[in-house]
Amino acid sequence: MDTLEWLNLTPKLSDIDTWAKLWSVHDDPFPHIRCRTCDGYQQLRDSSKPFVHSPTCKLMGGQSRFPWRDLLWIVGNSSGNDL
Repeated sequence: MDTLEWLNLTPKLSDIDTWAKLWSVHDDPFPHIRCRTCDGYQQLRDSSKPFVHSPTCKLMGGQSRFPWRDLLWIVGNSSGNDL
């Protein structure tokens, strides 16, 4: 999948409040997103790959596969007042 194809995928999460209930962003010791349910994480450099949750995480699959892409879409499509 090329970058343009990846960016054009419509995320399942469309607002920052919903996204933030599932994910947290960290920058120490490297940029990464952490699942609030299973505490799994994904580095920014792996953002084009599906997120790997723990085997028992209730968020595995479905709307929680590409959190970096979803965040980018939300920020890019917000009116500024949404954030």
